[in-house]
Amino acid sequence: MIGNKVGNKVGKKKKTNRDKIIEEIRNNPNVTNKQLSIIIGISETAIENNIRILRENKIIERIGSKKTGFWKIIE
Repeated sequence: MIGNKVGNKVGKKKKTNRDKIIEEIRNNPNVTNKQLSIIIGISETAIENNIRILRENKIIERIGSKKTGFWKIIE
């Protein structure tokens, strides 16, 4: 019984919130933090923290202003 549960979970990688953010940015480069918060189901503060880490690691960058700009995936 236990072996079946473990076997089913091995190899299935759960998407992290950062993976979900990158996926949403790919789908819509104009997506806002508020929209990301609703789509992913975490707070806007958590979105901001994850975006900060993605920017620091040069995975994404913001082109233009907060209001009229868009996200660009660098990787």
